[in-house]
Amino acid sequence: MGKGKKTRALRIRDPFSVLVADDDDDYRGSLQELLEGEGYQVRTVDCGTEALDLVRTVPIHVGILDMHMPDVTGIEIISSFASMPKVIPAILITADHSKETRMKAMGVGAFTVVTKPFTPQIVKRTVRQIILKFYENA
Repeated sequence: MGKGKKTRALRIRDPFSVLVADDDDDYRGSLQELLEGEGYQVRTVDCGTEALDLVRTVPIHVGILDMHMPDVTGIEIISSFASMPKVIPAILITADHSKETRMKAMGVGAFTVVTKPFTPQIVKRTVRQIILKFYENA
């Protein structure tokens, strides 16, 4: 084994579920394909209202939420997560690179903010960090 940073292999018996909420079909589809390829169960919705309905009825381990959707913003969804009985760590994705958006998102409880365009590696690494931080025996 070479010298370098050790990473813990993620073994998924019952797949962790990831919610992807984005009104952009291309981003939503790309994220679904990427994360399913990593062994996650992915649920996709194209608006914020559907995201909120889904998390009330289906166990979700990680939320990936677009900032700008037609009905509810990603920040509003993350804020709603705070009132739910189970913690749902969330990643806000946005094309807005402003410090103000980042601060708002972090202020309502986002795990992190990822700016568009992003690389597959950033998404995979961030979801993995959430799973390892929030879920025992991951």
